[in-house]
This record gives sequence, C-alpha cells and structure tokens, in this order.
Amino acid sequence: MKKNALLLSLVTIPMLVGCGGGGTTSVATTNSNTVAKISGTVPGTFIEAYCDDGTYVSTTSVKNGTARHPFEITVPTNTTCRLIMTTNEDNATQRVITPISINGKPAVKLTGDTDIGYADIPSTYAEATDTNGDHVQDTTVDVTPASLDGSEVNDDPNKNPFDRNNDGKIDILEDRDGNHMADGWDDKNNNGKPDLEDDNDGNNRPDLLDDKDNDGIPQYDDTNDNHNGGETDDLETHNG
Repeated sequence: MKKNALLLSLVTIPMLVGCGGGGTTSVATTNSNTVAKISGTVPGTFIEAYCDDGTYVSTTSVKNGTARHPFEITVPTNTTCRLIMTTNEDNATQRVITPISINGKPAVKLTGDTDIGYADIPSTYAEATDTNGDHVQDTTVDVTPASLDGSEVNDDPNKNPFDRNNDGKIDILEDRDGNHMADGWDDKNNNGKPDLEDDNDGNNRPDLLDDKDNDGIPQYDDTNDNHNGGETDDLETHNG
C-alpha cells in the first residue's frame, strides 16, 4: 500500500446498516490499538466521526422514551476527529446535518473517554439555519464536556482526508450537484437509502469513503478513472 493511502483497520466493529433504532457503533478504519468513547445525549440522532487517520465511525442514539437519547461512539485515541450529528436521517425533507464543535473548536483529540453532555442540535428542519438549502446547518452546535482529562480540542491542523479542499467542511457534506442535499445523503442509485449507507463490497465502510486504488483519496473525491468527463469515481459508480 502507498504511504499516503487511507489506513486500513486494526480495530474493526461491524458497520451500521440503516439509521433507525440505535446503539450500533462502527469503527471502519483506525491505525490505533487504543480507542476512547465519546458519550452524551441527543434528540434522536445519527452520529459520525471523521478522523485524520482515515477512521470513519458511526452510531445511532438509543431511544429511551425521553427527549434526550443517550449515545456512545468509539474513536481512536491521540487522533484528531470531527463529529457530525444528523436528525431525521431517514426523512429527506426534515433531515438536518449538524457539525459539532467542542469547547468552541471543530475537532477533538482524545486520550480517554469523555462525556459531552447534551448536544442541543436542531431536531426538525424548521429549526435549522440553512441558507443554501443543502440540509447542512450553517453553524456548528457547541458542546462542553464536563472534563477532557488531558484530551485536547483543536482546529484540525492536519490535512483531514475527508476534507481535501481544506474548507473546514467534510467533503461529502458539500452539495456539488446542486440538488439541495448534501452529497453523502443523496440516493444516486435510487435504492431507497442514502449513499452514505451503501456498502456493496461489504468492507464495513461506506462505498463513497473507500479508497479502492490506495492513493489516499476517498472514492467521493477521486477522479483518477476520468471515464465521464472528470466525474468523481463515486459518481461514475452510480451513473455508469
């Protein structure tokens, strides 16, 4: 494998399939032998972590009969990660995708477990601030952990492989096709679920985040095949 390729997993937990219900955690790729848990409560949410070593992790909160659903998500230690939380993930019109900041910073590097408390994210689209209509909240929602115990929050100084244009936004949350939905949440192959849930090769990682040619570029951003006039390989996969 090339040195700049997205790192393959040493720790693997089955990937989440579908977003309803809750409680399943995915560690699709990590180069760390140690992991830490981020816990808290949310208003019924799909939670993701995008980390600088190529780790992608997802979980859903657990329905408990209250307005605050608990969750836990496992990430590699000593690795900078960004959190994204999505409410109404199965409803394309009500879906709200919210980037999370921690103590005012967009990313966190954990040395141990932490509880971020309640993340007061929009629970309906009417509550969101979304000027361009892509269902991604324009501003982050900040959380304040009770204690970080030696962990740090930062501005994600390393080049995050999921934000290749370094604009501070995870690439699959951009709306490059202009259809007013974050690209990762499109259903380009019309199979009734967001592309972010597709794992056709069964490698416990969303297909659009795979690095099939080991060049360090997720399929969503990769244009190396260039079969369709410069479309990314992810679009080529869906469009033929």
